[in-house]
Amino acid sequence: MRKIKVFSTATGLKIVESSAVTWGELKEELSNADVSVSNVKAVENRTNTTLELDDARLPESDFVLMLSPEKTKSGGYSEVRKTIQDIILQYGDSARSHFNEGKNYTIKPFSELETLLKEWYEMANNFDDDSDDDTDNGSEVQINNIIALIRNCDYYDDRSMSMELAIELITGTKTIDDLCVENQETMKLLTPEELNWLNKFK
Repeated sequence: MRKIKVFSTATGLKIVESSAVTWGELKEELSNADVSVSNVKAVENRTNTTLELDDARLPESDFVLMLSPEKTKSGGYSEVRKTIQDIILQYGDSARSHFNEGKNYTIKPFSELETLLKEWYEMANNFDDDSDDDTDNGSEVQINNIIALIRNCDYYDDRSMSMELAIELITGTKTIDDLCVENQETMKLLTPEELNWLNKFK
């Protein structure tokens, strides 16, 4: 059994204990540990090998595994449409009117859907928020950050996580400061050499 420090650009760092010999075996273990391995590029730090085939051999000692989304041609359009569809199902006519103003949302361009989604979250936030203008400005910044997260995620599982994060940020369950502290604490588990290696991918 060895320690594998799995760093995902979507979910951060997670340490798993594994005796997997091949990439296929490790993928199964990671999936069971709620680490998304679909549509990702996986690189291990011992030999800087990109793990593509299921029978690719893994290092025998502890190592760091970098997971980053593979670029897809679909971008974020279909996922933004799916998010809007879910909002319409949940909120009914008010959401339908908002997203379909002028023409059906399914034929609107991606940039317009992003704007409509941002406006929807702002309206929802303002409806529930009795606080002052400073809080509204902070919420607007959070919403912009959330849309940036969704735009930069390249596969569905990570977009789902981004939407969960969006809800936590909008409802105040989490703050940007919380996320920064969580990230800093987790990153302390990496050695300086491992951090340097990960930084080469940024």
